[in-house]
Amino acid sequence: MRRFLKLVFMWIFCFLSSAEENRRRFVADEVDIETELINLKNELTALKSLVGHTYIRWGRTTCPPENRTELLYSGYMTGDKWDQSGGGSNNLCIPEIPSWGKYVDGYNGGSEIRGTEIEVDNSVSTLLFGKLAYNQDIPCAVCRSNRASHVMIPGRTTCYSGWTEEYRGYVVASKPTWAANSDYICLDSGLEFVTHGAGDDEEHVVKPVEVRCGSVPCPPYVDGRELACVVCTK
Repeated sequence: MRRFLKLVFMWIFCFLSSAEENRRRFVADEVDIETELINLKNELTALKSLVGHTYIRWGRTTCPPENRTELLYSGYMTGDKWDQSGGGSNNLCIPEIPSWGKYVDGYNGGSEIRGTEIEVDNSVSTLLFGKLAYNQDIPCAVCRSNRASHVMIPGRTTCYSGWTEEYRGYVVASKPTWAANSDYICLDSGLEFVTHGAGDDEEHVVKPVEVRCGSVPCPPYVDGRELACVVCTK
């Protein structure tokens, strides 16, 4: 009988010891899993901070604060002179304060960039931008969104479902009868001006883009109507 009880006690002791060991292992595993989850969360946060996309907000010096969009720099919208057929065809946003590499002062027969002004009738300007804009120089801002993609949609005032609006405005480019070309950009409807620029410099000039019917179906488009635009991210 004593031997039997001894065996029972030994079995109970072994069982309890095994249960305690299993409990300790389970607690340790829980700690390891929790630590791993924290590490994964930190890694995901770090990766999210690397995802993003830059775009240029033409006509403004700031980025949309409501979208937690980061301002990289603000500056001046520039391009080729309106009556010159050479040079670049795209608009550039140059920073307010430059830094220089090696240089030779004085014009040496190179290509050129010039500040940009908008030419638009007062009645159109007041309707589109809420202010007189004729011959005003245009600023720009380079913005970084934490969303990975961006698109400028011509002919829309709102983004498609699932996309976030960064800003809206009107498509502008150079006049078709001018020698210089310009890419189509979306000029912010809340247009700001460069503080020192209100003269008729006749350098790089842009105008609102108007629809011409033909291959473009009318309706739904309307002949001669200014083309709206919206910049969206996702």
